[in-house]
Amino acid sequence: MTNYALILQSDYNNVSVSLCENGSIVETSTDTKHKASQNLVSQMNNLLNNHTIAWSDIQFIGLNQGPAPFTTLRVIITTANGLNFAHKLPLVGIDGIKTFLHEQQHSTPVTVVLLNAFAKDLYYGIKVDNKIISTGWENHQILFDSLTKEYPTTQITFAGNGITLFEKEIKETFGEYAQIPESFPDYCSIQAVVDQAFTQWEQKENVHDMLLPLYLKTLKYKTSM
Repeated sequence: MTNYALILQSDYNNVSVSLCENGSIVETSTDTKHKASQNLVSQMNNLLNNHTIAWSDIQFIGLNQGPAPFTTLRVIITTANGLNFAHKLPLVGIDGIKTFLHEQQHSTPVTVVLLNAFAKDLYYGIKVDNKIISTGWENHQILFDSLTKEYPTTQITFAGNGITLFEKEIKETFGEYAQIPESFPDYCSIQAVVDQAFTQWEQKENVHDMLLPLYLKTLKYKTSM
């Protein structure tokens, strides 16, 4: 059976939509985040028309629920919720930090992904011995101090666009224990989101008629598992 899906991804600069068949990307359309509210539905319609696929052929819409710049994320999620209402398409929500962590494979015992939460805060995810132990948001220095207390003599690999903002502080705080790859990803890849979306669809995990953003900067979402 052919399973078609549309997968939506927002990073800090662009919005991407991938038309997928049985977990493989058929075609991806990417546009600047500033045009998301204007062009997102057209992007999806163009992808379907390019491959002679109708909305009725789509099994579900998968989307990265964040973190990401809130206005852009709100546009994507609102659009997906509207498409669920119009076409009765199930929505599969993807945790961007956990997906990013799963994608990172390093030899160090600890991996930490850092994403810009603005106002000197960071969204973060921590993986120890290949197990995700914590995600959330925190002031960058409070987070770094907590990590040094928890892992005082442990090699930590960092990834994410938060490095660009706080590379100096990371090196000063962690010294020789900080591992920053020469070429580190800013955000999880669209392929990782696609893989996670199809896995969750098959397992009927986090499938809903309406989704909300994850990692909002409120006390409720400050730490999560």
